[in-house]
Amino acid sequence: MHYIEERFQTMPWDAFDSVVFDIGNVLIRFSPQHTLDVLIGEDAALKAELMERIFRSPHWLDLDRGTVTYEQAAQRMSQGNPAIRPAVDRVLGGWMSVKTPIREGVDALRRCKEMGKRLYVLSNYHEPAYEWLLERYDFFSLFDGGVISCYVHLLKPEPEIYRELIDRCALDPARTLFLDDTPANVQGAMQAGIAGFLAESPQKVARFFGV
Repeated sequence: MHYIEERFQTMPWDAFDSVVFDIGNVLIRFSPQHTLDVLIGEDAALKAELMERIFRSPHWLDLDRGTVTYEQAAQRMSQGNPAIRPAVDRVLGGWMSVKTPIREGVDALRRCKEMGKRLYVLSNYHEPAYEWLLERYDFFSLFDGGVISCYVHLLKPEPEIYRELIDRCALDPARTLFLDDTPANVQGAMQAGIAGFLAESPQKVARFFGV
């Protein structure tokens, strides 16, 4: 299997009817380290512990899967060190406020809409965080549908989430392109018959879509 950008230098508009976008680091920046730098400050030891307890923990994935609340996740993330709970709450309560849109990704989204493509979203996301995005950024109104992990209790790159996307949105996989910044997620889509673009950088997205 080959990424679409290995066959085409620019978007082959006639090849696709639908384009599916991931959110994190495609449309919205997400850096756990930057988040901790902003919300916690200079305490390197605390930030290192929070990185493990929050962003690298299975409880973060449980939030994505929609099987725990923030309260439940915070309790589990603080297990064994109750004194760290206020810092955990600070991160879980403030991590979305640190995130900003990626201009090139949003421009590519708008370009696809201008070219008459149907637009869909496929992303691992927590429910409160996704609802916050919908309220804050109007470009989410460009989507014709999609699948967010927390609502279906599935995660990329599990095969079932791509099948859910295809079935729910009535996609023709051979006429669909998926953008994601994580190789495993793109490969999961390609295994489902969807063309994949590895969005390694905003500059790469801008070049491919001509924005």
